[in-house]
Amino acid sequence: MDFTPAAKRYNLIWVQWVLLYLTDDDLVEFLQRCQAALLPNGLICLKENIATKRSVTDQQDSSITRTDKRLKKLFTKAGLNVIKQDTQRGFPKGLFKVKMYALRP
Repeated sequence: MDFTPAAKRYNLIWVQWVLLYLTDDDLVEFLQRCQAALLPNGLICLKENIATKRSVTDQQDSSITRTDKRLKKLFTKAGLNVIKQDTQRGFPKGLFKVKMYALRP
């Protein structure tokens, strides 16, 4: 992934259903590039599917649905802290849980 936002420009970067298409290393590098684009006190907000017991790889689209624990390890590796998190409500049963995270360096 080559996307690099402009440095020190954004108060908020919203990332929704993107991380599942990145390898762990690419995910960390992407979040580090986003972090460099934040103004002081800026936030990165993420919304992603969450696997319950272990990560799940979809062979058709090559996506990976990670566990909450695995995502948080990758956030830490990227130099980010979870300052708020919540679970999406109202989704039909049988779908992955969806969580939102607010991250700050």
